Parts: sequence; C-alpha cells; structure tokens
Amino acid sequence: MLERMQFLHPHLEDGAAPALMAGAMPQAQEEAAPQEAEAALSPQERFDELIRGEFKDAYQAKMQAALDRRFKQARATEERLKALEPVAKALSEHYGVSESELPRAMERAAAQRAERAGQRRADVARQIEETRGAYRQFDLAAEMRNPRFAAMARAGVDVKTAYEIAHKDELLSSAMAYAAQRAAKETAETIRARAGRPMENGVQAQAPAQPREKSVGEMTRQEREDLIRRALSGERIVL
Repeated sequence: MLERMQFLHPHLEDGAAPALMAGAMPQAQEEAAPQEAEAALSPQERFDELIRGEFKDAYQAKMQAALDRRFKQARATEERLKALEPVAKALSEHYGVSESELPRAMERAAAQRAERAGQRRADVARQIEETRGAYRQFDLAAEMRNPRFAAMARAGVDVKTAYEIAHKDELLSSAMAYAAQRAAKETAETIRARAGRPMENGVQAQAPAQPREKSVGEMTRQEREDLIRRALSGERIVL
C-alpha cells in the first residue's frame, strides 16, 4: 500500500506517504461499512428496512388499497347472504328442516327428482312400445311435430291416449266405415236367409234362429277399439 502511494505521489517525501495513507484509512473504512452492513442483511431484512424507510408511504398506500378491496368484497358477500335469508327461510319451511340442514335436504330432494325422472322415462318408453303394438303406423318423431299430440304428451297424458285423441277424426271415420260394412253384410245375410226359407201357404215357415255375428252396437268397447286399431294399421276389414 505504501509503495502504491509513493508510486502515485512521487513528489511526497518518505515520511509523508505513511501519514497520507493513515489519514485515508478511516474515510475508506467509513465508506465501506454501510456496504458491508447492507450485504450482511437477509432479503427479508432489506425489505423491512425499505418499507420502514424510503418506500414507507408507497407500501402503506398499497396495503390500505388491498384492505379496502377486501372489506368491500366482504360487505358485498354479507349483503348477498342477507338478501338470500328470505329464500333460505322459505326453503327451510318447505322442506321442514332448519337452515343448517337445508343443503342436505336439497340434495335429497334433487336425488328424488332424478329418480322420478328416470321412472318417467321408463314409463314413457313402455307406453311408446304399447302404442306401436296397437298402431303399426305410429311414428313418435312425426307425432311430436303434431301440436295437439305434443301438448298432451308434455302435459303427462299417456302416449296411446294422446295418439287416439289427436287422431280421433281418423278413428271415427274408420269406425263409421266399419259399421257401414258390418250393417251391409248383416242386411245381405238377412236377405239370403229369408230367401232360403221354405214358404207354406204363403207363410214363411218357422225355422230355428240362425247364428250370426254381433252387430256394432252389440260389441264391447274393447272389441270396437280392436277393430279400429286393425283398420288404422292398414288391415282390410271384410264383413
């Protein structure tokens, strides 16, 4: 160090260089001390020192803004919960449980609704197959485009009944045609039967009653519905 001082300051006398160096040492130590102290601090300690010193105001402003946002969100949540209190009370009364038991009660109700929906789908599938068995021309997709059928189906009317009501005019026409055919056949049979009876002294002989098929009026409802379904399915009814 002494040689360096003499090299940098050759004009100094031999005794002046040590004195100059001795005077510079305390100043250099004072300048190096803060840097060494700062290097010895941990990141957290340096951060704490900054927010207590140079960045104190900025840090406090940022923290206050964060707290304001948090309180605002808490107030909004509290207001929403307060607004839902009448709904929660009404639901509790509906399910007959306390508000603390309400979530579980609602879960049970949802499970029951899902079960009923599954049963309803199975029942409708059975009704569709039954209707197809009775009316071979039945087409569910086409019927759902029929406003009358669709409205009844959505209202819970069974598929077969909805189909028969939606097509009552067709069913009635088929029934009337069948009745006319039946009446014509019965009339023809009566004429043939009378024509074949022997006549004695101008009086028709008494003959045992001839067996005959039922008239439309004598048929049961089930028999008439069966004939209507057969006619609608395309079968040619011969009387």
